[in-house]
Amino acid sequence: MTNSTLLAPESFTIEAQVAPAKTLRPLRVAFVITSMPVGGAETLLVNLIRGMDRSRFEPEIICLKELGPLGEIMAKEIEVSHSLLRGKWDLAILPKLVSRLRKRRVDAVITVGAGDKMFWGRIAAKLAGVPVIGSALRFTPMVPSIRKAGLPGRTGRSTRRTEMSAASEPYEPRAPEFLPRK
Repeated sequence: MTNSTLLAPESFTIEAQVAPAKTLRPLRVAFVITSMPVGGAETLLVNLIRGMDRSRFEPEIICLKELGPLGEIMAKEIEVSHSLLRGKWDLAILPKLVSRLRKRRVDAVITVGAGDKMFWGRIAAKLAGVPVIGSALRFTPMVPSIRKAGLPGRTGRSTRRTEMSAASEPYEPRAPEFLPRK
């Protein structure tokens, strides 16, 4: 199976630790991404979210910049915020993200891709006290150069609580396919 193969929701499961009965609620997972145009990573994110068991997970998308077509679609299904970052050096993004993560009592932040979302998303999650911080990266020639520069290592050490990373293998470009809404 290649990474461009889309899975039906029943073909995979996402495991989570179950909280004691008196505090049982869905785990709040915030996916931080630049925007949601029609693209590979964005399509995979839509399918991942649609495949999540809503009795166990409460996903939300935080688009740092514009919403994009897939963001507009997902805003009809889950909480989606956008237009938080005005420019590359907009330091006001940090208190905005920290406040949002605290207000929503987010349990996990997953940054989707490298660059601004990984940088701002991971730091904001650390400052907000989010217990699980992860990054999903597509394997490209750029990723080793980021590692060589030390960004994930430095950011990882400074934000480490429970940390995970995911990187896909190179893939064949193809038209996006979507899982049906539940």
